[in-house]
Amino acid sequence: MGRPEWVFSLSDYLNKDPYHKKLLRLLNKFYNKDPIDLSLLERAVFKDPNAEKDFFIAFFSDGLLLGFGSIILMRKDPSDPPERFRETLFIKIFAVDPLLEGSLFKDVFKKIIGYAEEKALEKGVKKIMIGGYPIWYIYPGVEIDYYEYIDLLEKMGYKKYREYVNYEIDLADFYVPQRILDVEDRLYSQNITIREVYREEIERVSNWVGKIFGVVWGREVALAKENDDPSIVIAEDEKGDILGFSAYSLLNDRRFGPIGVEERSRRLGIGSVLLYRSLYEMKIRGVRIAEIPWTDHLFFYSHIPGIQRIRHFILLEKILRS
Repeated sequence: MGRPEWVFSLSDYLNKDPYHKKLLRLLNKFYNKDPIDLSLLERAVFKDPNAEKDFFIAFFSDGLLLGFGSIILMRKDPSDPPERFRETLFIKIFAVDPLLEGSLFKDVFKKIIGYAEEKALEKGVKKIMIGGYPIWYIYPGVEIDYYEYIDLLEKMGYKKYREYVNYEIDLADFYVPQRILDVEDRLYSQNITIREVYREEIERVSNWVGKIFGVVWGREVALAKENDDPSIVIAEDEKGDILGFSAYSLLNDRRFGPIGVEERSRRLGIGSVLLYRSLYEMKIRGVRIAEIPWTDHLFFYSHIPGIQRIRHFILLEKILRS
């Protein structure tokens, strides 16, 4: 191996497709059970409006990309995030070539995490999290199958904070059960309509979501404006007031969510109908494997026909000392 080279700002690489493809190969070797595509990588990492030029670190040798890390602070978009996001630096994604020899693998791994910790202190932040960064994310945390990575992080002082799962649905086996159709008929008889949103309604819906469920979800739903199709379903009453919503294919075609029903309209079956309508729309748009990410509502999703895999992620955190 030739002389190693660390790069602490990737601004020169941000618009170079060859670099993106090299990074994609590295990530898919490191997370070999959870592959991602180029579109998600570019939108989640390089087009995140919160990204800054020194929020990237990369390790090269003989022109080969052998390590990478991306960190983030949520301080620009949305402009008024909850305090827990403003006061936390997130390690969005990191990877080391698994073919590196043991000691070198660990050295590169620790260098990437150490760089994130240095940046956190430099920015006046003492809490650092691996996972837990919303909207522009690839994984909600670290999947427990990658236990060797989790072990290294725990030895560096990181502790489990929360845990969530991703459901993966094979939409070739998905269908809408009769019981869901019956619920939709009952809702219709109560003057509750489930329908797709028109493009000119996106801002209204995202504002409603932000008001009811918080600014982060509202901003995530607003991503629909960047896509060819709105990909939002709403439930509304006879007055046209929104009762609930479901979004899909916002950051990535195969990703479902978020979804929510206002408190006074719950337990009517609205959420279930919104869920099935969205998954059906994903299916007829050509999505084969749908992903329902970052949830702990296990029973709400467990009945969906076509569940293929459940991936279990943990979020880790560390409180830094000055």
